[in-house]
Amino acid sequence: MNAIESIFPAAKNLLYGWYIKQNMLAHSKIEEVYTVDTDEDVSFIADWQSLVASRTEDDYNKEWNRFKRKYLHHTDFLTYLQDTWIDNHKEKFIRC
Repeated sequence: MNAIESIFPAAKNLLYGWYIKQNMLAHSKIEEVYTVDTDEDVSFIADWQSLVASRTEDDYNKEWNRFKRKYLHHTDFLTYLQDTWIDNHKEKFIRC
C-alpha cells in the first residue's frame, strides 16, 4: 500500500471511501435506518455522499450536523459512525 500511496496519493482515499461506504451501508441496514429499495434508500445514500463530498471544513461541519439531525432517531447508528469512522478516520475519506 505504501508504494501505491506514494505514486497515487488519492488511491488510499478512494479505497477508504469505498470500504467505509460498504461498511456504513451494512450497518445502516442492520439498524433499519431506511427501507431498502425505496426513495429513503436513495435519499440516505445521497445524504452520505453530500457529507463525503464536502469541499471545506465548514461544509463538512454543516453536512455532518444536517446528517445527524435527519437521522437523530437512529442513535446507535450515529454513535457507530461517530466512534468508528468520523472521529478516527474522516481525513481519509472526507474530501476537504
